[in-house]
Amino acid sequence: MDFSELLKHRIKQKGTSKYAIAKALAEAEGKGRGPTTFNTRVGKVINDPKGRIFRNLEEIVRLLDGEIVIRWKDEKVVRSRTEFTEEVIE
Repeated sequence: MDFSELLKHRIKQKGTSKYAIAKALAEAEGKGRGPTTFNTRVGKVINDPKGRIFRNLEEIVRLLDGEIVIRWKDEKVVRSRTEFTEEVIE
């Protein structure tokens, strides 16, 4: 499963939508911009995560209640974890 399929599967699993994620990004940014401003960004990240700015991918993974983990083949697991409160994405 590639990144795009993984993100699409997670969105379906969470029972949410690309628009709901765009809405959550708009609210988190708090600059008065609407969800439609972020809808294109979300779509591009989901369809081609490898070609997107990492920050955008990281935000979407976080909003889907996930984290990005890097596992080096010759080293122990290195993790970065962000704590946040429960938030429902409509």
